[in-house]
Amino acid sequence: MRSNLKLTKTNDFVTDGKAEVTAIFLHGIASDSSSFNTFFEYLREKKIPGVRVVSYDLLGVGQSPKSDEYNYDLDEQMAAIENSLAELDVDTPIVICGHSMGTMLAERLVDKYIRIGRGHMIVTGTPPEESGMLVESKVAPAGTILRMVLISAPVYTADDIKNPIFDIAMEKFCEAVAERDAEIVKSKVFQNELESIIKNPENYQYLVQASVPTTMIYGKKDNIIAAFNYPGVLEKNPLIKAVETEGAHGVSPEKFTAIVDAIKGKTE
Repeated sequence: MRSNLKLTKTNDFVTDGKAEVTAIFLHGIASDSSSFNTFFEYLREKKIPGVRVVSYDLLGVGQSPKSDEYNYDLDEQMAAIENSLAELDVDTPIVICGHSMGTMLAERLVDKYIRIGRGHMIVTGTPPEESGMLVESKVAPAGTILRMVLISAPVYTADDIKNPIFDIAMEKFCEAVAERDAEIVKSKVFQNELESIIKNPENYQYLVQASVPTTMIYGKKDNIIAAFNYPGVLEKNPLIKAVETEGAHGVSPEKFTAIVDAIKGKTE
């Protein structure tokens, strides 16, 4: 794993007025941060107030570094995310937003850190007096992770992954991606993310452990995410809420209102 890995920031703007919260967006597999572009345009057009939007391309896609020397596995992607966020100049609390595989990276990030940015990557469990979290006002310190917004979050159990049906589902997923771009499926980035992130049962345990309010937004026609497991997650952790919308797996207009409400904490 390369500890000096960093991502390319692709967006950094305030929707309207003064930023009250910074929303950081992590995209999914076989994609890049442009998957959020239509939603970002919606934020600008509607002049949604008070949201600073920050997005990155993950390693190996879009504008971020690419090299045959990289593994593009979970460890490298997480290292690049952490290194990039450590340098983020932020003066508001933070909302971590992910789509598809990006939700799994978000869950890992929130499990590890309670505060990020400006060189302050404060890990979970750090005493308040050492973390700078002790404040008399009710306003969270800059960089504090307030909540998560998970769009089309896959929620598989270890038993699901052992089931032959899971392999069939993954094959169909790869076929769907190949129809759009056959070269992506053959790439080292796609194959290593699929194996080390999507197919790794360990990565599905972090959602249930979420320590911040979390909203899961999903389309009722999404056949990728194992939404039948959502009720079990909600039962285990009262901090997690689910919002069903029209649509399928993408970051589609049917989800836009729900995403905005979740970023602003209206679904908690």
